[in-house]
Amino acid sequence: MEFANDDEDSVLLGAAARFGADRLRENERAFEKAGSYPTELVAEYEELGFAALRLDEGHGGSDMSRGIAAAVWSALAEADPAAPLGLDRLGPAARDVLEADGGLAEQSGAFEVARDLSIGAKGVSGIVPFVPRAKVDWLALATRDGLFLLREPPAHATERACGLQACSGVTVVLDQTPFEQVGGPEVARRSIDEARIFAGALMLGAARDAHAAATEYALERIAFGKPIAHHQGLAFQLADAATELQAAELLFGAALSREDRPELLANAHAFVGEVALRVAERSVQVLGGHGYLYDHRVEKRMRDIRSIASLWGGATDSETFAAENVLEFPDALEAST
Repeated sequence: MEFANDDEDSVLLGAAARFGADRLRENERAFEKAGSYPTELVAEYEELGFAALRLDEGHGGSDMSRGIAAAVWSALAEADPAAPLGLDRLGPAARDVLEADGGLAEQSGAFEVARDLSIGAKGVSGIVPFVPRAKVDWLALATRDGLFLLREPPAHATERACGLQACSGVTVVLDQTPFEQVGGPEVARRSIDEARIFAGALMLGAARDAHAAATEYALERIAFGKPIAHHQGLAFQLADAATELQAAELLFGAALSREDRPELLANAHAFVGEVALRVAERSVQVLGGHGYLYDHRVEKRMRDIRSIASLWGGATDSETFAAENVLEFPDALEAST
């Protein structure tokens, strides 16, 4: 994706590419084994302005277009898909929560879509099975009714996750946990949109890098006297993956330009997740047995994409929301059963 339209945007994208190449790519396995990122790297990430990327101006964030923010997140994800999650203490949807309490900016927060949670007058009950954070000082929940803030939610360390291992992970168990409402339905919808943009950008960057690694390997690996990329079976796989990636990027870019059509973004998010997973799996297959080895980056790309695709409601919530808008009545999937 290239959405840059002025010198300042180009400088930011260049900084993201250099930071990824110099500070992330060669060390991503070490970060994964440690289950965290060094504090000095977090400080550098913030100093470069990447942690301030928000889709609107507010509380230290940049007045940032959707396209530029997505392009920066995607460039960082090419080097390490977990990094934009693990290095940003606030993550998506932070702007609206910080407007309610600016002091939360000094803490580590998380955002979640309130799937399978019960929100009543006495509090919130249910389980958020995986939040890619080492700790959660506050939790923002988006529902159809609005955006809710939980201070000091009870979080417990999880078993080592399949993907995003450098972020660690916690499970949040809620039992009538007190909350406060910090925004109405429109605010919640805007927060969900930002999370979908964030996730889509990360998955596209990770899939693009997996495809590049598979292509490079296929051009270097010799079988039957020529590179395996010259054999039609693999050549068609790589070409099909490139076509799907281009289609996903075009759809995602088109959805970013239509803030008045959130259902387009929901469709794009679901489609990007599907394509990214397929491209990562094909990339692993191109490498054969090497693709499943822990020391090759396509293996990590596949795991990270799968984990990112499940965050913030995943494709299920996106497809449900899109169906409701296309069919113009609520709970479209339930009504069809």
